[in-house]
Amino acid sequence: MKRIILLLTTFVLFTLMGFAQSSANYSFSTSVAGSMALDMNGNPIDMTSGTNTLITGMQDNVRSGFIDIGFDFYFMYGINATYNKYTKFDLSSN
Repeated sequence: MKRIILLLTTFVLFTLMGFAQSSANYSFSTSVAGSMALDMNGNPIDMTSGTNTLITGMQDNVRSGFIDIGFDFYFMYGINATYNKYTKFDLSSN
């Protein structure tokens, strides 16, 4: 019985500390142009050609350099909803 109570208490404590992202930091819009990327004038960017290859398929244990995301990404964490702002990303072949 003590074991079940301890298990339930542990489960409740960990579920209360769940972390989630807030959508309040982002604006959402729709487009029928079929492109997720827009230039600074709001025109869709054709990404079928002219894109950069960050890592080729035949590389192992390599990382790309940091690349701008193009927007601010806020990663929310902690009980008080503190956040880190990210503006760049990198890729790894692993």
